[in-house]
Amino acid sequence: MLLTSWLRGWFRRAEVQRDNGHRPKRRTRTHEARRWAASAIEALERRQLLTVINVTTLNDVVDAGDGVMSLREAIIAANGAAGDDEINLPSGTYVLELAPSGANDATTGDLDITAGSVTIRHTTGATSVVIDAGAGSPLGDRVFDVAMGAGLHLIDLTVRDGSLNSGNGVGIRSLGQLTLDRVHVIDGIGGTGVNGGGVAIEGGFATIMDSEISDNTVTGDGGGLYLTAGSTTLIRSALVGNEAGGFGGGIRNQGTGLLNVIASTIRNSVASAHGGGISNTSLAVNGGGLFVDGSTINLNSVDQAASNGAGIHNTGNLTINRSLISNNSGAHWGGGLFNSGNASVSNSTFSGNSATVDANAAGGGIYQLGSSGSLFLDSVTIFQNTASLRGGGIARGGVSASNVTVRNTIIAGNTATGSADIFGTFQSAGHNLIGDLDAATGFTNGVFGDIVGGEFGIEVLATSNASPIEITTSSFHGLSTGDRVRVTGVVGNTA
Repeated sequence: MLLTSWLRGWFRRAEVQRDNGHRPKRRTRTHEARRWAASAIEALERRQLLTVINVTTLNDVVDAGDGVMSLREAIIAANGAAGDDEINLPSGTYVLELAPSGANDATTGDLDITAGSVTIRHTTGATSVVIDAGAGSPLGDRVFDVAMGAGLHLIDLTVRDGSLNSGNGVGIRSLGQLTLDRVHVIDGIGGTGVNGGGVAIEGGFATIMDSEISDNTVTGDGGGLYLTAGSTTLIRSALVGNEAGGFGGGIRNQGTGLLNVIASTIRNSVASAHGGGISNTSLAVNGGGLFVDGSTINLNSVDQAASNGAGIHNTGNLTINRSLISNNSGAHWGGGLFNSGNASVSNSTFSGNSATVDANAAGGGIYQLGSSGSLFLDSVTIFQNTASLRGGGIARGGVSASNVTVRNTIIAGNTATGSADIFGTFQSAGHNLIGDLDAATGFTNGVFGDIVGGEFGIEVLATSNASPIEITTSSFHGLSTGDRVRVTGVVGNTA
């Protein structure tokens, strides 16, 4: 306060001197001093508004006279204070035990963040910090609820055992600003109609970095993550072992939600409807969409006979780049990707996916639904995928070719009862390598640089940029038997 007062006094004296004709020789320095003094005062005021609260008990209590500070009391204090707050937690498990009373003020039930920006971090102790909504005796509420206009930043801790019978976001719901930094959100259970077993984003902005959302279950959509609005970015994070009774075992993105999945993994998740890994219906025209970059979508599944898109189910706007979609299973259409929206895929690989749930299943790697939306493939490898009926690599319904464009892409070595690699009508943008063309149209050997037909022996399946794919060709391609087409990497390869 003394320094702040001195700065303000200095600034006033400078103004008086100028008004009395005592102007500095260089006017620009007076203006620079004005700006410097104003910014210094502002920075000091921000520092004064930051409150640090140290939690001293693991117990879930609200008692002003007990001489200790609980996590719940710290959050109540932060909600009532002006400015930003930092809450420091020593190691241990913080079990929420005060049953919800209907109030949204953190006094009971979940931990409501209603104002300002609150940072909660693990600061002392060698063991972990766990915030548990009831453990063996479920609280019957989520763990955190972030109101519109408020912010929550969690660092180095675990959010566990949320239980919810209505609403969204069993572990965390946010309408404000949410940041998870090295956080685990696990073991949430949602009852009838509940969406978002781990986290639900219903507005604002969310960043989830170096974190894991795992083993959450809901009867509705989005076993791990559920989005309806706002902008969310996953960075170097994993969604593992989540389940949804509806859409999106790992993630459900809909409404106006904008989701960026960067250097992350969605794995071992299950949906009863569509999208074992991810279900996206969000449209760019509404400011939403799904962007997947440098990520892995694998070992996800759907478990009903008419379910589509074991890896990704898209009816909105989707962009995939430098990613691996592999070993997803159980789909009727589209083991790796089902698309009826607008999708662009580049520098990516579809491998080991399957659409085999019944005898009519198609599109082991990718299924494009007729003339709905559009699909653009550029520098994509589609290899060793399986379908029961046709299009082990890629299948397309309908007859119009205008909405499916393929460039610099390998579609070979896939399996199906008929049309092992490709089925349907397509448009070639050149330089593709197609194995079993069968009745598919749009590719002609030697036209636009395409290599079509013949027998391909895949000698090496690359799993990273460090390993090549080698495809043994025959004289059918204008090459000597035994010559090879060498592709220097899976991600970003060019035929």
